[in-house]
Amino acid sequence: MTNYNLYCDESGNSGGNFLDEQQPFYVLVGWIVERNLSYRAKNRVTFFKSEHYPNKDELKGVEILKGNIGQHNANNLFKELGEYCSPFFIIAEKKYCLAAKIVETYLDPIHNDFVPTSHTWMNKERKKIADLLYNFCNEGIRDFGSTYKNPSLDNLSKSLKMIINDLSINGFSELADIFAGAYDYMEDIYKEEFSMIDHMPQKAMRSLNLPVFTAFIQLIEKFTSNIGIKNVKMFHDNTKQFEMAYPEAFGWYSRKKKEDIEFVLENGQVILSSLKSLRSITFSDSKDSPLIQAADLLASFINMYATKTIHEKKLSPELIKFGKFLMGGLLASDQSGGEGFCDLISSQYFKEKLLFNNGLISEFSKNDFREFPGLSIYKN
Repeated sequence: MTNYNLYCDESGNSGGNFLDEQQPFYVLVGWIVERNLSYRAKNRVTFFKSEHYPNKDELKGVEILKGNIGQHNANNLFKELGEYCSPFFIIAEKKYCLAAKIVETYLDPIHNDFVPTSHTWMNKERKKIADLLYNFCNEGIRDFGSTYKNPSLDNLSKSLKMIINDLSINGFSELADIFAGAYDYMEDIYKEEFSMIDHMPQKAMRSLNLPVFTAFIQLIEKFTSNIGIKNVKMFHDNTKQFEMAYPEAFGWYSRKKKEDIEFVLENGQVILSSLKSLRSITFSDSKDSPLIQAADLLASFINMYATKTIHEKKLSPELIKFGKFLMGGLLASDQSGGEGFCDLISSQYFKEKLLFNNGLISEFSKNDFREFPGLSIYKN
């Protein structure tokens, strides 16, 4: 049985501030490598550091990627790592995540008599509503974000009023009336939402980190299970806020259950109830782990590309080159039939910007993954 290690880090952590204009995205990245080849991948990163950044204690994306030379070096490193590793990533757009959270909060069938129970599983429909809020309810989303930072029953009610007002002004009066059905349950919504959000240590549920982490382990589990990998150990950079929360969330899925269940949403998305390939999570100091440093570098590069794309800023030549790398991953996942390398939790607006920015999409066919490293994992 072939064993694998997964080395992870993140970029764009702004805690409970979902509307930080300087950090509109949160990105979680992992490099997966066969365990008996991990020393070769680590040596590549160590050599890269000694060759280009010998005076740095460790590789940090926010420092290295400031200029074209650093971006060029990083692009070369990713290509080299692709001989041994495969990168996985999730990009979460914070504003869209707030819009999705509004749908989850106020359109819960338990707390809104105008919402049928079947709506719980209509993931595609709920995403469409979140997209609508994203595009037409800027004030309501901003107010809801403030409520998450300063929760109170009064603030939660005011946020609902603002959202209903935004919808009505923009001609969505029918949807506004459906949202109004939540008014009769505001105390219950508040108790459930904010008692749960404070359940996890260090207020972990008040940030995107934990829900994105759970989505990430689902992504890794599906991929590795589908291609027959049975033993994966996860190594994450030390993170004081989440060193208790992540293992607890990992335990929700890794504990043995009487029955393994797959929940299938109406758009075909599968949610696994248990983990079979992912075996453990360990926290490591990035200074001692070259591949966690490589994960930091990739997460920072993805975040930079996404941020410049959403802000419609001109991309450097090396960022355009990196965009081909990113598109390769997205297209590879699209063709993989559920064995995806990555996931986007984002608005349709950002997806279209990402796909068509700088004409990158025209350079690819859906069978051309040459710009995406690490597909050698399929050979094992």
